[in-house]
Amino acid sequence: MTIEKTIQARQTTKGLRIWLEGSALDYAGLYHGKEYCIRTNEPMHCIELIPVNEGGIIYGKVRKVAGTKDRPVIDLQSKALNKIFSEGTVFVRFFGDDNQYVYIGQV
Repeated sequence: MTIEKTIQARQTTKGLRIWLEGSALDYAGLYHGKEYCIRTNEPMHCIELIPVNEGGIIYGKVRKVAGTKDRPVIDLQSKALNKIFSEGTVFVRFFGDDNQYVYIGQV
């Protein structure tokens, strides 16, 4: 099962900003305090947020989910995102169960 939604990617002085929050992150295994990494695919205009698990593959820098236990938050803000997305609507798919991760793609 997946949870799907669209959100707005906004341009700031620090680069493009994508804000994710709430129970859909929990569903995808990205609860408050959980470490995750970002796998990018510039040609396909998408990124994946992947929970770091014991013995799993790590893609680049490891980050932590912020927010609170009741409201986890991932705030992606970087000029590097401008290489992948343009300002406007992005599609977010939250995968749960045995294959937990978050997919973000340009609409």
